[in-house]
Amino acid sequence: MKGKSDSIKRVRKFFNIAEFEKEEKYLTDMAAQGWRFVDTNGSLYTFERCEPEQVVYRLDFSGIPLDQRDDYYAMFRDYGWEYLQDINGFSYFRKPAEGAAPEDLEIFSDGASHLEMVKKVMLKKLIPLIGIILLGCLQFVHIVHRSFLKDQPGTGKWIFLITLSILWVLDVFLTIRMIAEFLHLKKKYSKSA
Repeated sequence: MKGKSDSIKRVRKFFNIAEFEKEEKYLTDMAAQGWRFVDTNGSLYTFERCEPEQVVYRLDFSGIPLDQRDDYYAMFRDYGWEYLQDINGFSYFRKPAEGAAPEDLEIFSDGASHLEMVKKVMLKKLIPLIGIILLGCLQFVHIVHRSFLKDQPGTGKWIFLITLSILWVLDVFLTIRMIAEFLHLKKKYSKSA
């Protein structure tokens, strides 16, 4: 007899905001392996054991406030999509794939609609992130100026500077990676618009 631990699986996985298609594919592949998506907090995914399923998962970024989404969810329900949850501005939907036409497994009717969603994500998520990175850069310059050019740096200040430098480089790297992903998506959907 299988216990609860055999029927629930938690996986720590990170997708940046531009990798929503990769996340959709990951959830779809997990269902095909017998793990139905239950929920996520953005980095920890919970699955429950099931028979392998042919389902597709789609994510949408509507930009509609949570308290005004009743009609939005109803529209998806009318087209056979099961609403699962919202996290970080994205709504998660699931639909059985068996016997469905390929166009019925998409939540967007054309490239222009996909492109519109990418633009919404960029405006609401990526641009503020770039602003935060730039503010962090200014703070970094201020700290270096104050701590190293005016005073004699001690070991603690060097450790702090190295740690701050690593975090800043990591933030810049992740942001550049997201920008590259968004530009790829924009190019992809512009071709089919």
